[in-house]
Amino acid sequence: MSVSKLGMILFFSFLTLATAPLAFSQGAGNKGTEPVATSVTDVKQIQQALSDLGYAPGDINGMISAQTQDSIRQFQWLNGLPVTGIVDEQTKMTLDSQ
Repeated sequence: MSVSKLGMILFFSFLTLATAPLAFSQGAGNKGTEPVATSVTDVKQIQQALSDLGYAPGDINGMISAQTQDSIRQFQWLNGLPVTGIVDEQTKMTLDSQ
């Protein structure tokens, strides 16, 4: 087996293992973690609410950026919610109550 074939096998093995948690988190077995922000307006409201609470969601433009996801994760962690970076129903209710 050549070095390049071995390298490819190792690389794809790494990708398979590294992305396995992503496949699980998007599976059908995770009821209640479906995103509730389905429009630009919803995302803008979430970004504004996070900003008002002192988080840094980035530009309030209705797009879920890496900064917005980090703010969502921080909010979820500090409020004892499952840390997914996705605004699910439970996260939305907690965000709305504050």
